[in-house]
Amino acid sequence: METAGPSTRQTNLPLRMVIGYGAGNFAFALLGLVVAVNLQFFYTDYIGLSAGLVSWSLLLARMFDAVTDPVMGYLSDRSQTRLGRRRPYFLGAALPLGVAFYFLFAPPAVENPAQHQTYLLVYLLTTYTLTYLIWTIGAVPYFSLGAELTDDYQERVYVIAVREAWAFGSGHSACLPHLFVWRTPRLCRDGWHPGCRHLALSDYCGSECTRTTRGSRPPAAAAVSRLAGDVTQSPLSTSAYRVYV
Repeated sequence: METAGPSTRQTNLPLRMVIGYGAGNFAFALLGLVVAVNLQFFYTDYIGLSAGLVSWSLLLARMFDAVTDPVMGYLSDRSQTRLGRRRPYFLGAALPLGVAFYFLFAPPAVENPAQHQTYLLVYLLTTYTLTYLIWTIGAVPYFSLGAELTDDYQERVYVIAVREAWAFGSGHSACLPHLFVWRTPRLCRDGWHPGCRHLALSDYCGSECTRTTRGSRPPAAAAVSRLAGDVTQSPLSTSAYRVYV
């Protein structure tokens, strides 16, 4: 009968690594919230694109995103580089994501939007699709890395909690563009640009995340095989939770 070998779990992550990894989510969450809350309103009320065309452009772009997400996951899982299989992607996507986001909220001005609906539609569809393509390249490996920093279930929960705390902070930062828009009517169009630059600068978090998580290693195969056992420790598996559901 074979006996189990010594534990190969990686535990006790330094605080600097946990905070550095979580900082990357500041930029991802900030971009996602600004786009989800403000993009439709911006293009219909300030740019003049019809609501129907805005809806179709968002639908087509997200359908494309549904294809690229699993493809990016497949590539990330099988990449082998000096920096690991995750880090090169979100490090490389950080700056392009900020630039794409800026142009998403900086369409060219047209005197009569009603006569340029096709032009505005193509611009929105192109920039929105490009923004979320770069988002996919950075975000899918980034969120996957969180589960690989440690093999301990409780510490993994802690890492994810810190990451989401950064997302909570970015939600407050997403309010900054409104200070330039609604509080100063004459900036109702150009006022979005300072907010976009604010987000572009926040993508610096991507490089900081890469730097602080270097030196961590993927979980050992033996630790992965124990993942099912870890799940049984989750509050979701308790009888009280099952009764509640």
